This record gives sequence, structure tokens and C-alpha cells, in this order.
Amino acid sequence: MAEQKQSERKREQKRLTILRAAETAFTQNGFDGTSMREIAREAGITLSLASYYFGSKQDLFEQLIERRAGEVVAHRRDLLAQERHAAGTGPIPLDRLIWAYITPFIERAQSDDTGWRNYTLLISQIANSPQWAEVIARNYDETARIFLDELARTLPDADPAELVQGLTFVVNAMTGITARNRRSDLLSDGQVRSADLTATAQVLSRFLSGGFKELNAQS
Repeated sequence: MAEQKQSERKREQKRLTILRAAETAFTQNGFDGTSMREIAREAGITLSLASYYFGSKQDLFEQLIERRAGEVVAHRRDLLAQERHAAGTGPIPLDRLIWAYITPFIERAQSDDTGWRNYTLLISQIANSPQWAEVIARNYDETARIFLDELARTLPDADPAELVQGLTFVVNAMTGITARNRRSDLLSDGQVRSADLTATAQVLSRFLSGGFKELNAQS
């Protein structure tokens, strides 16, 4: 029994090593620019062993997305549950809904954990890619629908279809700022620091709140 548990721990550690190597490689070179051979080299293992654990590059990529997505959505649900409790039977304030949705991703994007920084940057790179739409949907949409239900309670006059579009805009903006492309730094002549995600997220939250309120007013 002890030997079996030790063997299982070694297998899991090997999987994590490959996943971390893949996060680094995919973030730096993209999916198409990365080979299983390069990932195996980064992980310090043979190509055959990488293939044994994950099969194809596609399978590895999808498991990589799934591994950390669970933690992000669990954090979102926890924050939403806290806001629902605080609101009682009434609607959750709009700014608190937006905060609960974007905070788990923003916090991890500025984490000291290199793996999380790589993951959030990778999500930022693929969030608008049709190639990965189903993978993103499979891992994130169930929780997104819970937020949509709460948005509908908070903004009862808004068109439900427009709320879906609005939440999509939230995702686009959130992943946009975590990409840290320095566009705002250059455009503002240094007055804005895209690396300061906390400050940027505060501006983003106000901006998004205004947009959702307009959807509610125009319906």
C-alpha cells in the first residue's frame, strides 16, 4: 500500500512538472509555435514519457486550461456567495458583482506564483480565439451563467441577450488588462502603469458598471 501511494505521488509530481513546463512554453510561443518535444525538453523528460502522460499536444493543452480553471471559478462562486448573503433577498450591487467576477483572475495575474502568471497570460492570449472557444466554455461558462442570473436580478430592465454580451465585454476587458501590453502606458506618456493591475482594475470596474447601467436604462 505504501509503495502504491509513493508511486502515485511520483506520477502526480511528474504530471505537474509537465504541466508547468507546458504553461511556460505555450505562454511564450503559443499553441502552434510549441511542440511536445519542446515541452518534454523543458520538463527534463523524454518525448515518449510526455506523450504517455498526456497523449497529444491538444490533450495536454486542454488539461492545462482545466487544471487551474477550477480554482478560479471556485473563488468566483465563493465571492458571489458572500455577496448574495450580504444582499439578503435584494439584488447584489452591480459594482460588487463585477468585483466578484474579475477579482479571482486579477489576483492570480499579479501573483508571485510564476505558474499562475503564465496561466492568466495564456488565457488572455486565447480568450478571443475561436479555436479555443469550446474549451473556455467547458471550464468557465457554468459559473458565468450563475453571474448572469444575478446580473438579471440587479438589472431587471436589461435585455438578457445584452447582458450576455455585457459579460463577454467584461471578460474581454479583464483579459485585456492582464495581458499588460503597455498600450496605455505609451498612450498616456507614462501616466498609466499597466503593470499596476489593482489600480487598473478599479478603473475597469467603474467603466464596466457604467456600461451595464446604460444597458438597463436603454431597455
